[in-house]
Amino acid sequence: MNKEDLNTIFKDSECLSEEKLIAYCNNELTNLERNEVERHAINCKFCSDALEGFEKKIHSEKGYYFAKSEILKKQKNKKT
Repeated sequence: MNKEDLNTIFKDSECLSEEKLIAYCNNELTNLERNEVERHAINCKFCSDALEGFEKKIHSEKGYYFAKSEILKKQKNKKT
């Protein structure tokens, strides 16, 4: 599989779009849309695995930036 194939892995598929999966992970969908994603992911190993990967990436990035901001706040407070 070449790099171009990786960028189009969700195209021309009956699976959910990458954007919808990421929106699900970011809690940006309506309840109806969330239900659609969940029903699809139950029966689709590919989308289920994609959701798991997106959630890990998103949560690890949020955790990193939160921890970094806390450290910077503590450093700033020590200086004052």
